[in-house]
Amino acid sequence: MSQKRMLDGCASGCMSFSWTLPKEARGMFLLFQGENFVSYAGYGGATANTMRITGVFTPAEFRGRGYGQLICWYACRYLLTPVEKEGLGRSQLVIAADQNKTSVMGIYQGLGFRDLTEVREYVADAC
Repeated sequence: MSQKRMLDGCASGCMSFSWTLPKEARGMFLLFQGENFVSYAGYGGATANTMRITGVFTPAEFRGRGYGQLICWYACRYLLTPVEKEGLGRSQLVIAADQNKTSVMGIYQGLGFRDLTEVREYVADAC
């Protein structure tokens, strides 16, 4: 697996960084019932042993039926399954979630995730 680092200079002299990651380092799972899209779970932010669940979404008309929990469970299973058994072989999964969204927090807690820390986000002005 090779990673390619790219640098772009801003007009004011600051630098921005982006990484081209191998395809297995990010992805998504889509859940359908018949032809209806019912839920989504993404993953990315790979390190040697860790992967981040990047979001779980279920359209409003399909919420409350367990689709979010099912797709999140499937994503976790795939990410934690050893490589030799067709998974990504991570030993840890992390999630950054809004604690005020109680439905998604219930999904994560139901799958065994627990609070480790609270993070505050600060946004800087553009270069």
